[in-house]
Amino acid sequence: MKFLLLKVYGKKSVKNKITAYKNSMNTYFKVISWNYRKSKVIYMRRR
Repeated sequence: MKFLLLKVYGKKSVKNKITAYKNSMNTYFKVISWNYRKSKVIYMRRR
């Protein structure tokens, strides 16, 4: 019984790790794109 629970928990933790990684990557890309757009606007204003 304990072994079964461990197996299921292990699988869940791996899934959580993957989702956490995906979420962090999404926020990372969002920040990059936002900074890129912001710099573009500043660049257009300077010209």
